Amino acid sequence: MIRNLNVSKSELNKLLNDIILRKKKLSFSEAYSLMTYLLHLNEPYIVPTWTAVFASIQTRGVEEEEIVGFLEAFKDFTNFEINNLKKPKILDKEKIISLVGSGKDDIKTINVSTLSSIVLASLRKIRVVKHGSYGGSSVYGNRNILEAFGISTKNLKDLRLDVLEKEFIYFLPIEEFIKEFDRKYGGNFLFFHPLSYVLAGVLNPYYLDWLVMGITDFNRTMLSAKILKRYNYKGIVISGEIK
Repeated sequence: MIRNLNVSKSELNKLLNDIILRKKKLSFSEAYSLMTYLLHLNEPYIVPTWTAVFASIQTRGVEEEEIVGFLEAFKDFTNFEINNLKKPKILDKEKIISLVGSGKDDIKTINVSTLSSIVLASLRKIRVVKHGSYGGSSVYGNRNILEAFGISTKNLKDLRLDVLEKEFIYFLPIEEFIKEFDRKYGGNFLFFHPLSYVLAGVLNPYYLDWLVMGITDFNRTMLSAKILKRYNYKGIVISGEIK
């Protein structure tokens, strides 16, 4: 459900100018209104406008309330529940973990989180629910790797507990949960931006005991962890490249 913005288009256009030209810092409500506006733009305006806004905010330093405002707008646009599902009773005594990376790094590495998830599941000590997507800023995304091995990633929206119990790992394609958002956002942003701090981490729609998230800069890890705690993630491990 989209909240009532009570903001005119002219006010939003002025806000855009203030962000891009004057590096204005946004309140939660301004960030929410702006992201909602951006999500409803049509091509060919959406990508260049988003890029200008994200680049301006990232270069002057992003604020916590800006990220949360953007994330809440994403939630309302997609009806996506963040960390709001109960643990399946059949797995009450098991630990469930997800490993994910933010992407948007300068060096095009292998898909570390996918390979790490497979290795972790092979130890058969902890269950891995790995969410992923096709590659945007990386050479290969989670789905590219699986399909290269002949594993179909279509129609995997529902968590198969029998597979998770037997194999200790299950893969979820996030595009299937946020199709309209993905059409506007997916593959269009190749630099680290305000949503990169947490979006990849919160896109797993199922219960997690632990979330392990890698981002491209060690100096950004504390802000990511702080925001994830606001969404009631308890077991959080965030790693970052030391530059």
